[in-house]
Amino acid sequence: MKLKTKLILCGLMVAFATFWTIKPLRNAVIAPGSGACNKCLMPWSFTEHHSTSYGSPINVDDDPNITINGENVIVFAEVQYGMFVLCERCWVKLTPTERLPYYRETYDEWYGDRNNWEDIKAAVLGGG
Repeated sequence: MKLKTKLILCGLMVAFATFWTIKPLRNAVIAPGSGACNKCLMPWSFTEHHSTSYGSPINVDDDPNITINGENVIVFAEVQYGMFVLCERCWVKLTPTERLPYYRETYDEWYGDRNNWEDIKAAVLGGG
């Protein structure tokens, strides 16, 4: 094999290896539009998420018309808020205290205008 061909092949291998280690770029190619674990950045379409429920459940008795975050909704069962920011694999590896920054990051991005951080924090530190 000629030296020029070897150099081209080496360059392609380095480019591929670099591309594959840049997780956000890789995930955008293999799972476009999919969210991902906040820690390992594995797309949700390739891993199982860990759901964390927070706040008090909303029980529906005789009247299913209730207000959630200022909006009237009809509920046919018990409702509780929840979120998922870590895949099951990362969630298991982290302690509740180590998980908290990942939840805070998502809270700041998605929930910043609501006053439920203390409920989320309590759920995470409680092992949820």
